[in-house]
Amino acid sequence: MSQENVEVLIRAIDHLNETGEPEWDLYDSELVWTTRADGPANITYRGLDGLRRGNDSLREVWAEIRAEVLEVVEIDDATVAVLRGSFARKAVSNSTSWKPG
Repeated sequence: MSQENVEVLIRAIDHLNETGEPEWDLYDSELVWTTRADGPANITYRGLDGLRRGNDSLREVWAEIRAEVLEVVEIDDATVAVLRGSFARKAVSNSTSWKPG
């Protein structure tokens, strides 16, 4: 396994954890990000635009997102990370008022 690939992957996750945003120049323009099959929405995002859409989608719901690398494997010419995420929900406000009849 390429130590350089692992270091770049760790740097990308650390940056995301610190800033809440991907470090865009670290990502390949042909990246593929697939969310968990057993999660609330199993989606595959492709390319940098897909990464932006996925990140924006998560940020709509979660105030804080952190990732921990559980495993890194190389498959052919790809470096794949298995991550554990932790999420802090945004406060939900209800602007509906009700008056008893």
